[in-house]
Amino acid sequence: KMNTFKLPKNLARAVVVLSIFFIFSFHYRTQRTSQLDGLKCDQCNVLLVSIDTLRATDLPCYGYEKNTAPSLCSFANNNILFEHPSSISNSTRPFHGSIMTGLYPQSHGMLQVLTDSLSPKIKTLASAFQEAGYNTIFGGPWHDPNIPLDRGFEKGFDDIIKNSIRSNPAWQEGLEKLEENNKNSKPTFLFLHTYDVHSPYVAEGGSFRFTDLDYPKIIRTQKDFFEIDQGLIEIVIDNFEARLAESSTPESVQRNTMWLTKFENAKNLSEATKILNELPSHEGYGYFTQRYLDSFDRYDPKQMEFLKAVYDEGIYDLDQTSLKSLFDYLANNDLMKNTIVIITSDHGESFMEHGQILHGHDLYNDIIQVPLIMAVPGVEERKIDTLTQSIDLYPTLLNLTNISPPNYVEGINLAGLIANVLFPYKNKYQISQGYQLQAESIQNNVWKLQILNQNGKVETQLFNLLFDKEENVNLLNKIPLLSTHLKYNLDSTLKKGPSFPQIRSPFPSWLDDLKKQKLEKEGYF
Repeated sequence: KMNTFKLPKNLARAVVVLSIFFIFSFHYRTQRTSQLDGLKCDQCNVLLVSIDTLRATDLPCYGYEKNTAPSLCSFANNNILFEHPSSISNSTRPFHGSIMTGLYPQSHGMLQVLTDSLSPKIKTLASAFQEAGYNTIFGGPWHDPNIPLDRGFEKGFDDIIKNSIRSNPAWQEGLEKLEENNKNSKPTFLFLHTYDVHSPYVAEGGSFRFTDLDYPKIIRTQKDFFEIDQGLIEIVIDNFEARLAESSTPESVQRNTMWLTKFENAKNLSEATKILNELPSHEGYGYFTQRYLDSFDRYDPKQMEFLKAVYDEGIYDLDQTSLKSLFDYLANNDLMKNTIVIITSDHGESFMEHGQILHGHDLYNDIIQVPLIMAVPGVEERKIDTLTQSIDLYPTLLNLTNISPPNYVEGINLAGLIANVLFPYKNKYQISQGYQLQAESIQNNVWKLQILNQNGKVETQLFNLLFDKEENVNLLNKIPLLSTHLKYNLDSTLKKGPSFPQIRSPFPSWLDDLKKQKLEKEGYF
């Protein structure tokens, strides 16, 4: 008899298993490639909308009981709603640096106002689209040091359409330009920004649909906020006196003396108003803001409840004006079939949930939980229950439009999630970094570690988000090993980032120490 060769049983099984694996793997890769290729939208327009200071928890599509945003949430429910997005920062400047670069704040270095510039070695999102033949358009505030159009944020934009702080005419002009380009088969990247929801919280209609409370002394309309009276001029004079006392350079002494003398010698309110209007806009805005903050008591829970209701009113006003007009324009001009639309926010807002108001202090979830809503041609409405980060937008938008992102980008491509492929790229954690890196956090769906560095004092907090959504119970001392594990993952992730030169110039020599300290701490003049 002829001897026949037989594989050992274990080896035979291994061969069968490997064969099945390679067949499955080939089929998966083929199917995945096919699905992702089908999602690619070559030459599609891209419309990216950043609504400053909009927290997700105050939107009905994220579970809020008040109908603050019917237009936005209708758009979300008919398109793609990311259920667990997180902002990369608690402040306007580092956030926008991140979505325009796909990098964590410490990597792109746009950390401090009036001093930091973007490295020329970093390619912005606008630059990537510009190189691909897009007409790139910015529509938003043009004199804002937190979105500096003179320190690298402007890189790659062909057109700058100027908005004021509290109106959105650039939106309409930008949309009209997008439509015109679309008719001429010219793809467009349009970035729109608004501060309409940002403090001061205003209700332009004068009515409050979200509260029965009323505090007449609290400024609540734009007209009242910008009113110039003798009380405001006294605030300005007191402020310049304090700044002069803290001036340490000849330039700051000279400048503060000059302005103080001008205001003190003003013969009447009309003359003082003209002097106030001569100040740089961000400097003058600070005085209006100071008066606004003095008009309410942050330690009165009822006043904070009222302020939050006015904040909600501002969301509703924006929803029913600029956002509704934007969605109607896209639909009425048949732009949705070849336009990717993204609606998001840079950070949320605090109403004394953790002893603070506004933002920029910490990274609690009332600050970093922001909306992320997207429309992609050919993709039906769906909700994506996966951790996402702001820096994921950069590689995602470029991949969707078949443009290769730089290999140093730290965000992940969400196209696999959008196409619903098997085993898409996912974030294991969400990481956030505060203004000037004074706060850092890392979290998943269950655990969150937050490290705060306030005035040189470091505080570390560990929260269980399943049982403590409000982040009130610090479990650091009870589970120290978990804290160590999360800190290790935070540090190791950030260490993997690219290294670009930090471009930081000194503060202007005329700036007094009082304002320098405020800028270093908060980013606001």
